[in-house]
Amino acid sequence: MFLREPDDIILTDGEHISLYCFMCHRALFSKIGGFLKEYPYGFFEDEEFAARLKKYGYKQAICRRSFIEHEGEATVRSLWRQKPDVAKIMQEDNRQRCIEDMKKLDQK
Repeated sequence: MFLREPDDIILTDGEHISLYCFMCHRALFSKIGGFLKEYPYGFFEDEEFAARLKKYGYKQAICRRSFIEHEGEATVRSLWRQKPDVAKIMQEDNRQRCIEDMKKLDQK
């Protein structure tokens, strides 16, 4: 069990942590259902995952004692240069898929 420190920040409804700077226990990840394979190449899978966390009664928090370094979109830019059509899939198709998946969660 993780103990919350006084300087941790609990995120409110509508906020989520992008998965490139997110971590959780493997058992929780499995319980929630992991990543949906329907999100090719990534983008928006983090919003959908955060919605499922909320649906199961979990909240995300920012731990100020941790640091994750991430060079913004370095991998993605390389992929987009190699396969320009992938950008549309990630930015538009996955966004629409996320909207639809989150609506389904609200209906359950």
